[in-house]
Amino acid sequence: MKEFSIVLILALSIHMILFHLFNDFRISRIKRHINEMNHKNILNERDYNRLVKRYKGFFYYMQGFPDIEEYPKIYEDNKFGKFKIFSRRLMMYFMLSILILLVLSMIFIEI
Repeated sequence: MKEFSIVLILALSIHMILFHLFNDFRISRIKRHINEMNHKNILNERDYNRLVKRYKGFFYYMQGFPDIEEYPKIYEDNKFGKFKIFSRRLMMYFMLSILILLVLSMIFIEI
């Protein structure tokens, strides 16, 4: 049982670290895409400033993707839409696996 507890703790730690690293990568890719759209003059100045402010605030890491209804020009690039779908699936995997590993560790690890 001790080996199982160690495996649970390691798996939980690895998933949490990967979740954090991927979230940082996701935010940096969103910022890079917003800057590219600004340099191509696809975004107007007001939208660009709102998005930059949104992803540089205090809780920037908790921000989702820009709304497609509010910023439709961002999603004209098909790569960004594909990245959004991929990112949401991967984030959902990390959230569910972390939840399952937390529940299992509460059940099987004795304090």
